[in-house]
Amino acid sequence: VAKCGYCVIVIGIYWVTEVVPLAVTSLLPVVLFPAFGIMTTKAICRAYVQDTLMLFLGSLIVAVAVEKWNLHKRLALRTLTLVGPEPKWLLLGVMLPTWILSMWMSNTATTAMMMPIVTAILHQIKDCQSQDCHEEILMDEHHGMVITVDGTENNYTDHKKKEMEIEERRLTYNRAERENQFLGFAKTFSLAAAFSSNIGGMATLTGTPPNVIFKGLSDSLYLKYAAANPVNFANWLALGIPMAIILFVFLWLWMQLYSQGLSCLKFWKKDKTCYEKVRISLREEYVKMGPMSFAEILVLINFVLLALLWVTRKPGFIPGWNSLFDPG
Repeated sequence: VAKCGYCVIVIGIYWVTEVVPLAVTSLLPVVLFPAFGIMTTKAICRAYVQDTLMLFLGSLIVAVAVEKWNLHKRLALRTLTLVGPEPKWLLLGVMLPTWILSMWMSNTATTAMMMPIVTAILHQIKDCQSQDCHEEILMDEHHGMVITVDGTENNYTDHKKKEMEIEERRLTYNRAERENQFLGFAKTFSLAAAFSSNIGGMATLTGTPPNVIFKGLSDSLYLKYAAANPVNFANWLALGIPMAIILFVFLWLWMQLYSQGLSCLKFWKKDKTCYEKVRISLREEYVKMGPMSFAEILVLINFVLLALLWVTRKPGFIPGWNSLFDPG
């Protein structure tokens, strides 16, 4: 009774003085009551919503904090500056942070956060292709200006006109080919970001709402038979992580096959188009962000700590830290 009274007084003081936002004060019972042994976590969460929905709410709050302080942008840009400037490696650089972030956040939120970065990469690829095509045209015009043969002026004979027409058709074909290639890149990068989010969401229990809904249904099913639910965060990881890794590698290969055909199998062959401008642009964007701010460091620590607490809450093969608060 004394512990409950103390918690009520603390919550009341916080409520009246608003030393923290009211929304934070309203969630204090979820922390204080289990910590003081007044109620179990499951029982106090049911006063709000189902405990599985509270689990998903926690991941949404972390996602909002990550988006507010651009931690996802820093992770994505750092990954992209480490990979090569060619499209196949940029694709991997987009997929990897999306896959990791979606393990702990909503798939929709992760994809929405990553799409501006994907759009910026596509713009840089388009500029690189346009610059490469422009240089080719200038080179062709330079060759066309040579109108002297053996010291005599050649006023564009029929043979020369035919050569110029052939060269013009070749340049037109190359421009159309580059345009089709860019459209393929645009579709590939966009689809890869969405699919990476879905695959990452399968890896963890909080990665996507259907996983949490399944956990809630299994809780009620095993409660009906007075048995402990074997589904927890740790054994979900043991099944989900290997499957997510296999699907991630397959998706990367399939997306390249979708956009470039069988030529994507030649990993040792470099793309003729110079994409170094993409790497420089990404590096400049990363430098503009500057060093990590205090808020970013706190969000990162909170993010890592939350993931560790989720995993170690009830591992299954050893007692978890939840036994300290919910002995049952």
